[in-house]
Order: sequence, then C-alpha cells, then structure tokens
Amino acid sequence: SDDKSFAKRFQSTASKALSTQSFSHQCLARSKFFFNRDQTFLMAVSRELNIEVFPPGAHIISEGEHGEKMYFLHRGEVEILVGPQETKVATLSDGNVFGEMALFGSCKRTATVRARESCDCRVIHHRVFGQILRSFPSELKFFRGMAAERLGQTRQAKREERDKLGGGKDDIFRRGVSDESDDLYV
Repeated sequence: SDDKSFAKRFQSTASKALSTQSFSHQCLARSKFFFNRDQTFLMAVSRELNIEVFPPGAHIISEGEHGEKMYFLHRGEVEILVGPQETKVATLSDGNVFGEMALFGSCKRTATVRARESCDCRVIHHRVFGQILRSFPSELKFFRGMAAERLGQTRQAKREERDKLGGGKDDIFRRGVSDESDDLYV
C-alpha cells in the first residue's frame, strides 16, 4: 500500500545517528514498559532504535502478520483494533509501546495498530533486543519474567474467549484459538 511504501522510503533515509540525536534513553525510562530499568541498558537500547514514521490512517502492524519488531510511540496517536471488523479496543499516545510481544517470541500479531495522526516511532528488532539483553543478565531475567506473565495473560484471554463462544476445546480449535499456542488467530 502507499502507506507502507511511504514508511519504507522514510526508513531508508533515516539514520541511527539522527535517532540518537533526537531521542534520549530518558524517553524510554518514562514508559511503563521500561520504567525502573538499568540506565546503561536503556542507553544501549536507544542507540539501536530506528525511526519509522507513519501518516494518518496507516496500518503500522496488522493482526495475524508475522511480527519481529517492537514500536515505541515517540509522538502521535494510534488505535488498537481487533478482529475482522477492526473493533477498537484501545488508543495509545506518546510514550507507549506496542508490538512488544515480538520481543518475546510471540510472532503472530494479535491486533492491528493504525495511526490516528502522524506517528513518529522508534523501533527495535527482536534479534537486536536479544543481543543487548545477553549483556545485561538482570534485565534478561526481568524481561523473561515479563514475557511469561504476558503470555499467561494471553492464554487466559484465549480461555475466556473460548468460554464466551460457548464451545468446547474442539469447537475452539475450529475457530482458530488454541490453549497450546501463544498465537491468537481471530
């Protein structure tokens, strides 16, 4: 789509030097996701962030697609949409993180994220994040715990969805939701 080609053209011209000049690790430290994390760790992460900019209406990530990156919304506003009807379940603004489950090995996106206005995001690939974590054992332990907690919440939501749909386990498998998987297919 035109939105994705615009973003790719911008990405190819953006540099990490520009990213670190205009974005401080303190911005990360203020987000809930990175709150109270080691400052040296945050500086290492901020040095590896890339810039991605999206125009209003652009789909930044799409439900069901393979995810490899986490997005830090530096400026702008996005809406979180789920299901084939793209039901709005949340709105996020400056300082929020989305797509973070890609950092923990959950590859299928469980929601669509659409820009409500121009969005300036800082992005990190899961492989780069993993390499940084290997140098910070206490951070690795923290984020492993966070991943386990969030995956547990995802599984619980799937069980609740199965119960709400009124089917047994076999019925849910036909619909595409499975307790044995970390992926939600809506």
